[in-house]
Amino acid sequence: AMKDLELRGAGNILGEVQHGHMSSIGYDLYVKMLHDSISELKGNVSVKREVECEINLKVSAYIPKKYIDDEDEKVIAYKEISSIENEKDVEKLIDDFLDRFGDIPKETENLINIALIKSKAKNIGFKSIIQKNDKVEFSFIREALFTLEDISKIKERYKDAEFMMKIPYGIKIKVDKTNIIKEVETFLRFINELKEKV
Repeated sequence: AMKDLELRGAGNILGEVQHGHMSSIGYDLYVKMLHDSISELKGNVSVKREVECEINLKVSAYIPKKYIDDEDEKVIAYKEISSIENEKDVEKLIDDFLDRFGDIPKETENLINIALIKSKAKNIGFKSIIQKNDKVEFSFIREALFTLEDISKIKERYKDAEFMMKIPYGIKIKVDKTNIIKEVETFLRFINELKEKV
């Protein structure tokens, strides 16, 4: 990422030209690389790289140039989005964006929702959420993340759910591709409620 900044400058990495690259590596990794590169350029040689929950959903999720043209503002906006941890953060960020930049385009709304999904998924214990055609695979590291009772309740609610009981452990559910973010949010809400009852 640092070489990318050196070779082409920060301009391209923040614009829609780089949107395709962000789609191919994923939003999380893109923001992480961007953040790490900026830290390294500022002289912070030791950059801590922690494991995050990978999100890969087939939706357009970025900040269009027509929404935020200024590159410095765009870097700040991406950083603010990547810092989302809960619904209150989302509400605050949306109010702030509306005040500073006007109506939020769908692509940026998707980006905000994905950041919230990432935080919720990480808190539950998922290591990745990956869309594969009309299914989404939620993988996790710990075999004991779900009890037999949990699995029974998941199967009751999501009758077509598939469980992967070998590494990588996971759950696959069928989704409506036209409403993928809502489907993932609903599943995470259900799982969170399930875990809170324990």
